[in-house]
Amino acid sequence: AAIAASGATGSEYGPLFKRLLRDPERTAENLRRGFCTFVLYKFGRWVEVTVDTLLPCNADDKPIFAHCRDPNELWVPLLEKAYAKLHGSYEALDGGSVTAALVDLSGGVGENLDLAGDDEYHELMDGTLWRRLKRYAKRSSASSGEGHYLLGAALSMSEVVDQGKGGVHQSDQGVLVNHAYTLLDVSEVGGVDKTRLLKLRNPWGSGEWKGAWSDESGEWKTALGKDVQRQLSYTIEGNDRTFMISWEDFQQQFNRIYVCRVYDE
Repeated sequence: AAIAASGATGSEYGPLFKRLLRDPERTAENLRRGFCTFVLYKFGRWVEVTVDTLLPCNADDKPIFAHCRDPNELWVPLLEKAYAKLHGSYEALDGGSVTAALVDLSGGVGENLDLAGDDEYHELMDGTLWRRLKRYAKRSSASSGEGHYLLGAALSMSEVVDQGKGGVHQSDQGVLVNHAYTLLDVSEVGGVDKTRLLKLRNPWGSGEWKGAWSDESGEWKTALGKDVQRQLSYTIEGNDRTFMISWEDFQQQFNRIYVCRVYDE
């Protein structure tokens, strides 16, 4: 969980990733020389971590831990190696807090929203939480002096123990348990009776929500569905790890929302 959110958001936030590089202009040269230096935020200060470019691989010469969907990209496993070195080992990254990881990788301020908590329950009931998420999502790609937000979500179940990618647990609708999803957008579409939708992505690159507004659902064949595609510029691509889910279904399928507010320099 510690690296999942960063891998999910890094590709959208190039400037944020460049802030993690000690010397962005010389990174390519340093990589050719066999090393890379990252700058990570830990316990209130930025810490330099230098790693070599050797990665732990399996018998097929593929990285055994975090990796990019494109095998020609190596920034995720290199960043993970630096993060593991900062914490003492790869084993130290097993599980962990998504919010803490986002703070470590951005220098921002994190918040973990438990949808079963008393405060969050009241915000759900009176609509405050939905309005908050809409406000956060509008500023999820902004770069103003007020800062912007990195958002994630999960179905967290402490009683369930994951058994690796091959033995991971999931809900009857395809949501992976104890797995970090990126929350990409929060939208309202339609006429008077607004349809509230959230756009999420599974960083693993396979496995998606199977319920209403999933890529294979019948909602997309309706007039409203076509309207949603047009208004949100949403393209349905089979198993592309990105999917839509209604706000009502989201509350049934997820119980954690991760928020990290990132400020400018």
